[in-house]
Amino acid sequence: QSVLTSTEWNAWKKYVVGYRVYKGNGSNRTAYNYGNLYRTYDEARDVANSLNPPGNGRGVSIETVYNNVRTGTEHWVSDVTQTAESGYKIINTESIPYIRPQVITVACTSMKPFTRVWTFFDNEPMASYSRPISNTQYTAITDGVENTLPTGPWSAEGSELVTDANGTLYFQLRLPAEKRFRCGSRALVVADTFVPVNEASVTPLGASDDLSTGGRAFFYASGTAVTKQRTIYSSRHVDYYDKELEETYSDSGFQDIAAPPPPPPRGKHCSAYSFLAQAPNGEEGMFLTSIDVFISRIKDKGIWFEIREMSAGGTITRNQVPFSEIWYDDVTQIPISTDGKTNALNVKFKAPIFLYHNTMYAFIIHPIDSNPDTYFWTAKLGQADINGKGQYNNRRNTGTFFQTNNNINWDIIADVDLTCKFYRANFVVNTEGEAILGNKPVENLLLSSRSKNLVDRQGDVFTTGSKLVLSSNGTIQVTDILKGVSSLANSSVSAINGST
Repeated sequence: QSVLTSTEWNAWKKYVVGYRVYKGNGSNRTAYNYGNLYRTYDEARDVANSLNPPGNGRGVSIETVYNNVRTGTEHWVSDVTQTAESGYKIINTESIPYIRPQVITVACTSMKPFTRVWTFFDNEPMASYSRPISNTQYTAITDGVENTLPTGPWSAEGSELVTDANGTLYFQLRLPAEKRFRCGSRALVVADTFVPVNEASVTPLGASDDLSTGGRAFFYASGTAVTKQRTIYSSRHVDYYDKELEETYSDSGFQDIAAPPPPPPRGKHCSAYSFLAQAPNGEEGMFLTSIDVFISRIKDKGIWFEIREMSAGGTITRNQVPFSEIWYDDVTQIPISTDGKTNALNVKFKAPIFLYHNTMYAFIIHPIDSNPDTYFWTAKLGQADINGKGQYNNRRNTGTFFQTNNNINWDIIADVDLTCKFYRANFVVNTEGEAILGNKPVENLLLSSRSKNLVDRQGDVFTTGSKLVLSSNGTIQVTDILKGVSSLANSSVSAINGST
């Protein structure tokens, strides 16, 4: 028998199993991606950041899932008893005069078929203690196979014993306690007569000639009772042994991440997107009429565009394609797209501009005065399309996105594409048209209403129709360059004098 005496536990060890991402914080959490388990924190944080846009997000949560494990040892005591046995020895013998009560199983063969017979044991009639059995029952009793039990039905004692068609008979004879037979050799006789027979010749002892078939066998019984004895040695001792244990349980901890504030304005001077001009039917070049861009946000200042040539090495040059410069000073006239596919700003050139076939050009975007509050729709490799088109994972036949802070040295922004659409002129041949030729308009310098010194105010925008209000005998001293409608029409004004 074993008894537990004590248990020793080691300290709990905590292992990180993985991370889950949830939308929302606190009680408003909902599992993202069916509670998928991410293997690393960085992977989960990237997913959480993609669900938590700056400014208007409702926050996210990251659940860290732990598996806690501790090991221990159980100390057991076992009470062990060992035994050993010696051989048997005879310590007493005694004679037994009578055969003990028992059942004898008998098989008779080569007798007269279909004949009723009677049994005699030591010349005692035993028909009332006999019962017939079947061949199957006889085999189950005498084959010596363990766990093989004979099956019924069983005949009652005293039933008639009749040989079969082959002269075979199986039966059992019970030696009862009330009939005492002495030990030694005793004859068992089977004959077709109910009177005792001569054991030696199996003939009737009386005057009868009815005996036509019979048989005899001898049953041997010894009358000695032997008493044997053996010696058993027993020893008892105590064993000590240990069992190793392990317990585990799971728990988790949540990290609530609030929605980040809107990003601070960044003063990128301008951006660019390269494209390959291709003309149909082997033409020398093509005419580009306009470009659709999608603006998500713009405030206070306007924007202007141009197209420049690119070098053979893929860098943006300072060479502007003629007639490609387009300005949008009034931000109220600039459409805002909420989904990046509708309500585009169509940058329409004053005249179709000619671009050479299989030549790279750059479409340049200039926020006026480097206005940081200007946002365009773009696509980034690996991110999900907000219009339900799945993950953006194909950049074949697209351009390259550039940014610069000095309009000279351009940096490639990897895996980003500008959302835009280019329109090429499709001329209809053999038709009459009308062309209007004239001189280029003269640019006029117009100022907005100002009533203070314009010194060091480079970058102020002056719109057509505005007035400048001066006090009596007022003077405006201008030391900076005033920019006209076109970037090519800069002039320096030393002084403006006048009276109201």
